Amino acid sequence: MSPRRFLVLKSHDRRLGFLALGVLLILLTALTMILSAFWGSNHYKVATGYSSVEGLGFDSGLDGLMGGQTNGDGTACFWIGDGASRMVLIWPQRFSAGGHPLAIIDGKGHALATVGQYVGLRGGRAPEGSDRALGCPRTQEFLVGEVVDATN
Repeated sequence: MSPRRFLVLKSHDRRLGFLALGVLLILLTALTMILSAFWGSNHYKVATGYSSVEGLGFDSGLDGLMGGQTNGDGTACFWIGDGASRMVLIWPQRFSAGGHPLAIIDGKGHALATVGQYVGLRGGRAPEGSDRALGCPRTQEFLVGEVVDATN
């Protein structure tokens, strides 16, 4: 093999190596994005309300063991109580849910309470005839103004 032909093959092999490295990096990046979408970023939409809703009062409280569940449509529902006494929780704007165990997350990304904790809430009952809470069955609704306490 002539020296000139050797240089051509060496240069060609180097380009293939860089191309293979570039393809590998792109595949690894895509795989990371896909996996983080399924496992790392488990945020769910929750029922939220506006403080300007007519009849909305924040002069009462509610406390009890917080329950919750995620739904296949990307929503989550939180409540206090069981059966006929179940009260679905409606959260302030920009709140979401996520984590294991499931937690309510405020607009700044802070987890305020998790499912299974005893919570004290400030807020008020939703007006009669309100729309069904996102991701929750139709039942009594409590508009949360503030999480006052959350303990295990």
